[in-house]
Amino acid sequence: MDPGRHGHELYSHAELYDIAYDWDVTRELQFVLTCMEFYGPGEPARILEPACGTGRNLVCLGHMGLEAVGYDVNLETLAFATRRLAEEGMQERCRALPGDMRDFRLKERFDGAYTAINSFRYLIADAEVRAHLQAVAAMLVTGGVYVVDLSYAMPPRRRPRTIRWSAGRDPVQLQVVWRTREDRQAGLSHETCTLEVESPEPRTIETRHTTRLWQPAEFRQLVEGCGFRLDAIYDAGFQHLPDHPPPHGGLDNLYHVLVKER
Repeated sequence: MDPGRHGHELYSHAELYDIAYDWDVTRELQFVLTCMEFYGPGEPARILEPACGTGRNLVCLGHMGLEAVGYDVNLETLAFATRRLAEEGMQERCRALPGDMRDFRLKERFDGAYTAINSFRYLIADAEVRAHLQAVAAMLVTGGVYVVDLSYAMPPRRRPRTIRWSAGRDPVQLQVVWRTREDRQAGLSHETCTLEVESPEPRTIETRHTTRLWQPAEFRQLVEGCGFRLDAIYDAGFQHLPDHPPPHGGLDNLYHVLVKER
């Protein structure tokens, strides 16, 4: 499936998407940068963000004094990100470029990379995952750190929960509902995101997504065959997880610290 069509209705309503995911990312990014410094060669200065969306991480990184380049396959969210960077006066420090996670490459080098909120799961086939990891590795300095935020399949006999939250930015108010159905045999997650826009113009926007349903062992195996090693996993509260028992979807999204080996 063309990744540009995944969730197209949601991501193409860039302002609504940005409102729905408009929480403060400062603490999260501070943690990510700490991981890059601790596991990598030193304090990072230049960051790459695959699937940068509407650019909220890029803006925050810029305000922290870093240089950052993000890329995204959806042109509507990309235009929103470019406009936001200009409005924040960050266009000299941070850039948002068109690009596909499967093959995006620059000749520039970065100290670290970060992919947020399960965007990595849009890479479904092994070949897509390998191509992406190899491309990111080629853009990182030796020892550079790639932090991947993703969740795994739920444990047996546990169904994914439906997630609901409210969001708003005057005059827009909306309700967000995210439902998930796991097809464990096919290794796919079928997800539906519903935006109930309450004001100023009531309407409903429903988007369907298909993403990869990861198991810990296969993630580690693919990562370690593409020039990285998996050094650590942290939970949503930024606490280090032990190697055993293996993580699962009941722990929500986890931060995976990948270190470029060569």
